[in-house]
Amino acid sequence: MPHTTKPFLMLHLGLGSFHRAHQALYLHQLQQSGDTRWALAGGNIRPDMAETIDALIAQNGAYTLETVTPQGERTYTRITSIQTVVRHDPMLSGLIRLGADPHTRILSFTVTEAGYYLDAANRLDLANFTDLRADLDAARAGQPGATIYGALAPEVRRTESERFNSGQADILVATDAIGMGLNLPIRRVIFSHIHKFDGVASRMLNMTEVRQIAGRAGRFGIYETGYVNVLENDELIHIEHMLSVDDTADLRKLPININMLQIETIAARLHTRKIAEILQHHQERVHFEHTLFELAPLNTQISQALLVDEYAPNMSLRDKYIFVCAPISLNVAFERDYYLLCLQSVAESKLRHLPPRPIWLDSASPKHLEQAELLSHNLSLYAWLSFKFPQFFVDGNQVMTLRQQVSRYIERALLTQAGYGNTSREIDYLMTTGR
Repeated sequence: MPHTTKPFLMLHLGLGSFHRAHQALYLHQLQQSGDTRWALAGGNIRPDMAETIDALIAQNGAYTLETVTPQGERTYTRITSIQTVVRHDPMLSGLIRLGADPHTRILSFTVTEAGYYLDAANRLDLANFTDLRADLDAARAGQPGATIYGALAPEVRRTESERFNSGQADILVATDAIGMGLNLPIRRVIFSHIHKFDGVASRMLNMTEVRQIAGRAGRFGIYETGYVNVLENDELIHIEHMLSVDDTADLRKLPININMLQIETIAARLHTRKIAEILQHHQERVHFEHTLFELAPLNTQISQALLVDEYAPNMSLRDKYIFVCAPISLNVAFERDYYLLCLQSVAESKLRHLPPRPIWLDSASPKHLEQAELLSHNLSLYAWLSFKFPQFFVDGNQVMTLRQQVSRYIERALLTQAGYGNTSREIDYLMTTGR
């Protein structure tokens, strides 16, 4: 479908390798098929990848993508879908200007995985993982260390990674959250565990997870060779096996979500104002075939939609759908309760202010660490809703200050905790030697 007028823009935040190997490639393929209605623009919200950004600007956004099969066969494709590359500036003025451009219709970003190392109650499993304690032990011995785990607030993760990146820390202790989205000068990756809790049960790391984590070892121009090892010899065979098998995923299509026009059309056809019924109908009845696109699964959104219909039955479909897309974890009771309070505020057209500042934020005690992490999640939801409903969530401009204070508390707590008792592996050893 040739298009002669100015194309619509997808503004992508984070022009890293993952984006250039996937989203930019898919749009390039769409353009090569003759549909030129869309183009990409992008940049980074952090001052990294300066050399790559400069090279993309010099090449007008074009680059060559190398694809390597498990058999070692290499193919090369020149990608030309990125029309505009924005150089970083502290105020993000270039990205803001593009975001406000009427031709920008989609804002996308690369998402990193987070929130692992949880116990059966979906809380941080501080008792069964040695990672954080190892970092504290290193600090007590006068050795620098840094801790990153998925449930940390973004500001804390950024601070800890920058400590390592700048050389202030020689050791970085992390969960598998490090496997995606973190580009750091790491020479050696050591697996302390080969299991993870996936929200349902503890299981062994799969081939993709092992490769993502192990792939952090080695950095072009700094460490040409990366090394991977384990703490326990009997776990090495699993890591070696996962690194040797083919983990190629057959991801050939981009997921497309339902839009408001479709929601309103289905609502009129079914004579319903229940957003859950509409989403279920769309998931079960709507089908289409396309070479590049497929329907996105709606299971998570339907779960939130059932809550929205129950607690705000008279809310408009547009407002319901906004809450259906809100970034929360329903299986975390604290987040779910706050989500329902926010939903109630909009349903009743009442103002909702920021959560009150806890007095323990000034404390040196680490005992409020879990509360701080949960509060950080609620602040993220408040910030998101303040953009959608600024007339009700009126303290959006104060979120950053409170979130920074919470992040500083978390950082202090991580440096002052006194350990978590025997780990599950140590208990196994004690039981074995005690027989």
